[in-house]
Amino acid sequence: MEKLQFNDKWFCYRTGERAQAFSVTLPHDAMLLDERKENVPSGVTNGWYDVKDYTYEKTFSVPERAKGKKVFLEFEGVYRKATVYLNGEKVAYHSYGYTGFYVDATSHLNMEGENTIRVEVINSDQPNSRWYSGTGIYRPVWMYLAPKKHIKVDRIKITTIDYKKPTVRVDVETTEQGRIFVEILDQGAVLACTEGETDEKKTCRVVAELPNAELWSPENPKLYTCKVTFGEDVQEVTFGIRMVECTPQKGFCINGKRVILNGACIHHDNGILGACAYDFAEERKIRILKNAGYN
Repeated sequence: MEKLQFNDKWFCYRTGERAQAFSVTLPHDAMLLDERKENVPSGVTNGWYDVKDYTYEKTFSVPERAKGKKVFLEFEGVYRKATVYLNGEKVAYHSYGYTGFYVDATSHLNMEGENTIRVEVINSDQPNSRWYSGTGIYRPVWMYLAPKKHIKVDRIKITTIDYKKPTVRVDVETTEQGRIFVEILDQGAVLACTEGETDEKKTCRVVAELPNAELWSPENPKLYTCKVTFGEDVQEVTFGIRMVECTPQKGFCINGKRVILNGACIHHDNGILGACAYDFAEERKIRILKNAGYN
């Protein structure tokens, strides 16, 4: 499965004011464009913004290599009540503003020419949040190209079943029955290989032992890569080997070791950047928290 960024050459405008459209690159927080007023429904909660609704549009052509494949779009986060139209046809609706969603665009695309996608966002029904939420497509958007016979999106699950003798279970869900090949990699080096056959429910479960693997911990967040091959489709997922327990006797434990949690209530916005989720800003936020002693 090929993953392509889909964040450039969008236009945004206040809903109903298309003549005032302006160019944006996602992620984008449209609430920063709204006026601040003394008497607004959400008050201090949303920073005194008089929140409006916005529409996003993009005209695009699919790559030549997309012909004969399935095409999905992933929206990592849209605040909120997002309705997605493709070439004038409604293809998706997602109400909640803090979870991502996928759109199967295959049957709605013009493979030979231009396509137009429109995302209408409703956030004027205030108050609807206890903190600054932002408005619009505030996280990245991606396009996936997949063979017709493929691993379903987000359907590779890795579970630690033993940390003393490091062992993981890999569950895979596919669109058709067939053979699954699984490799566990450490920076490209193969640590383990296994394979299995999907059942009548088009699911497959395999187990991989990793005798010399490092365990994940807050101090040493070691990650491995699980590479799954199903026909022409190849997908990779990163994971850490860890088992979490919580008992009256030991409290909270990771891989058998008691860990005292030092946490905080951190919301998703990035200060003056608004609700936009940028990699550098998210990494900086976590770095500052860890340096302050949070785990």
